Amino acid sequence: MIGASTMIDLPLNRSIEEFRRLGLDFVEIRSDLIIEDIKSDFEFTVVHSPIYDINLASLNNLIRKASVKTLKKTIDFIYKKDINTEIFVVHAGHLTHNLGEVYLKKAWRSLRKSINELLKKGEEYSIVIGVENSQKKRDRVLIRYPEDYIRLKEEINSDFLKCVFDLGHANTWKIDLKEAIRVLGEDIVLFHLHDNNGENDSHLPLGKGSIDFSI
Repeated sequence: MIGASTMIDLPLNRSIEEFRRLGLDFVEIRSDLIIEDIKSDFEFTVVHSPIYDINLASLNNLIRKASVKTLKKTIDFIYKKDINTEIFVVHAGHLTHNLGEVYLKKAWRSLRKSINELLKKGEEYSIVIGVENSQKKRDRVLIRYPEDYIRLKEEINSDFLKCVFDLGHANTWKIDLKEAIRVLGEDIVLFHLHDNNGENDSHLPLGKGSIDFSI
């Protein structure tokens, strides 16, 4: 199956019309753009969680709990609106500023707790929680390398926890993409494909950056 994410610079209905014209199998919708009267011929199989002011790894438990609550309410919403969703994509969170290892361990515990809470909701509705690897940026992101996801999987060990592998994000860390795909294996349920020059998350069209997609 081949799909695409809704275009950030177009209204949702325009994006859906364009994807239908292109003959795509599904569309990934940003859940912060969901409106209650969404109707289309697409089978919605992927929903991306809200991303604004969300941090599942926050050291501030009030922020962490608010982030989890927001995502759980989103899952409830898409279920109640009968939007057929197989995968709910989440960003793993970050440690604000480059604090030391002691704080990183605390942030990891926060992330693990948050994912466990989301998994309970996912299992309730038979929706996979897909954790996406993050791009290089100022804050210390918790899921950068394949080994970070593998660690999370080993510590949680749920069939409803899977990996969404973003090749563009991985390229900002100079990751060997072929090896990463081998390591993650069947845990990958979705690829995010876009290009960049390896320095920033510029979301260029395929072939306009430095990624070798022949892998």
